Amino acid sequence: MAMMKNPNQYTKIEKEDLNEIIHRRAQFLIHKILQRADIETLRQQQKRNTTIKLFSFRVVGIRMKIGKKLRKLRKSCVMVDKNGDLIPRVLKSLRRYFFCSSPRNDSNLPPLFALHV
Repeated sequence: MAMMKNPNQYTKIEKEDLNEIIHRRAQFLIHKILQRADIETLRQQQKRNTTIKLFSFRVVGIRMKIGKKLRKLRKSCVMVDKNGDLIPRVLKSLRRYFFCSSPRNDSNLPPLFALHV
């Protein structure tokens, strides 16, 4: 009713006991600690879920990158074969060595210890 008479006037609050103030502060601190613990557990659960999802995504991404690189390598080899001039001599010699149509004989090789007179 005091508020009705003077709306801008504050009401007086009774002074609390020291024990009640300490008890209220303790309850407040306990409440805050429990809130923080709940937030931390939620964060950890979310991190676990996201790390599992990110890890599986990373593996898929790595596979995709490797697949793309292999595809590019194959295409570049085909392009090199079409151009002809870009093939290194090492690849040509390896191809001749492995895919040679003539049988490999020792007679085609020069002798190791030959006397030139």
